[in-house]
Amino acid sequence: MNKLETGIMTITWNGILERLQATSASLQSSDQDLNTGYALYESLYGYVQAMRSTFSDIEARAKDLTNCEEYQQQSSRQIKRNTKYDHFNGSTTFDDGFVENQTHGQRFEVQVFIVIIDNVLSALTKRMKAYHKITSVYEVFRQLKFLTTEEILEKSSNMVSAYEDDLENSLGGELVQFAELLKTDMAIVIDSKKPEPLEQQFYKFLINNSLGSCFPNLEIALRIYLSLMITNCSGERSFSTLKRIKTELRNTMG
Repeated sequence: MNKLETGIMTITWNGILERLQATSASLQSSDQDLNTGYALYESLYGYVQAMRSTFSDIEARAKDLTNCEEYQQQSSRQIKRNTKYDHFNGSTTFDDGFVENQTHGQRFEVQVFIVIIDNVLSALTKRMKAYHKITSVYEVFRQLKFLTTEEILEKSSNMVSAYEDDLENSLGGELVQFAELLKTDMAIVIDSKKPEPLEQQFYKFLINNSLGSCFPNLEIALRIYLSLMITNCSGERSFSTLKRIKTELRNTMG
């Protein structure tokens, strides 16, 4: 346990898993919305990405933690490759020379630390694609106050094409009028600084002021957005228990 490698791995995984656990708990809260969830994923990706350049700091902390200054490979005997029957008469390739010129810390960073960071980033990227596909449809709600009329109509058409059976083409006109309504004193209750999601404030504003009949497609779009699931997962070993029923003996029975 007092190895320097163990200290580096402990500090690295503690930093990654601590942020993963906190983000996961926030994503699973009942009052979380989709756009905020995607922003949390982006911030988590940026955090892990920033860890790639902190190996020297983690190594220094690991030395203080384990009271060990050397890697295990430094204190053990190095096994040299037998080049007696090498085709190049004992000469090394570029990769072999590059590895030999590396320090033990650089070798551990390239072969272990960077590999861990890249695998975590790859997993986060895969999950972020599902969020980006949905949030790109509803991003017009967060940007409504800052978009021009042409941009609102363009983004609303993307939403209509995504939900052809639920929304009509008049959604664009409703969003343009609703954007103008947000500039009046009537919409002073809507504040982006409130802890409540902006889309939920829009929906309550329509319901409390009986504006659902004036903005029917907008009310449906907000209802769809607020009912979407935040967390996602992939199926794992869905047929792992099938062998309890379909054994090798039963597989041969008529």
